Amino acid sequence: AQRAFLRSFAQRPRPTHFLALRLRGPLLWQRVAQIQQAVARSAAHLLHDANAEIEDLHAKLKHCAYPPAKLHFSLTVLDLAGADRRKMALQSLSDWFRDL
Repeated sequence: AQRAFLRSFAQRPRPTHFLALRLRGPLLWQRVAQIQQAVARSAAHLLHDANAEIEDLHAKLKHCAYPPAKLHFSLTVLDLAGADRRKMALQSLSDWFRDL
């Protein structure tokens, strides 16, 4: 039963697009960058061993952070494979924004 479930799950269409609201604001981005720096520094201390310098670990970890200017709330993911599905989604979104 578990294998059948996993097979059916693996055969499902994968999302091709996502719908998101972008989070804008230099102050927000600055605060997020400060939090990311603090987390990277803390993680570097936790992962420190005799073979690595804390600053080297910190430098590597801070590059794993998501750029604050790209912050967003993902609202949903969609399977829009094919022009007809994309056209329908675009029309639905246009209608929704027009009716706001």
